Amino acid sequence: MSQPVRLAFLVSTVALTAGVIIEGRWLFLIAVAANASFGWFTARRGWESAWLVGQLALTTLGGIPFLPALLTSAFGLAYWDLTAHDQLLRSVDRVFGSEHLVRSHYRSLTVALLTGGFLAVIAIGIPVRLSFIAAILLALLAVAGIAALAARARTASG
Repeated sequence: MSQPVRLAFLVSTVALTAGVIIEGRWLFLIAVAANASFGWFTARRGWESAWLVGQLALTTLGGIPFLPALLTSAFGLAYWDLTAHDQLLRSVDRVFGSEHLVRSHYRSLTVALLTGGFLAVIAIGIPVRLSFIAAILLALLAVAGIAALAARARTASG
């Protein structure tokens, strides 16, 4: 696991832990620890999506405040993306200019995270009434869309 991947994993897990502690949901700490252990020990086995779903489910079910929820979700997605990118680079032989490719990917990911964070901060001020089920379905739709885009990118590059 590269250093940016570890950093994204740790920030996401610490933000979730902080949110759970802020809300005083002490039993959720067991689930957070279990999900963190699962993610750490299965990092190279292609189970990042399962870990991410666990993070997002715990974020939603824990009812944590906005900022820890935003950090958990954003850095969880960054971990998932960076892990997939690292696996893609490992799957090919030497790529000419791979350092440039990695830096370019980091820049794109940073712009995406900052833009998403900015839009989330704006969206928090817009009142929208959604049921819990509708919110879960929208989150699953977003994750499925991102996974489909990643799969399309992999097939196009391979």
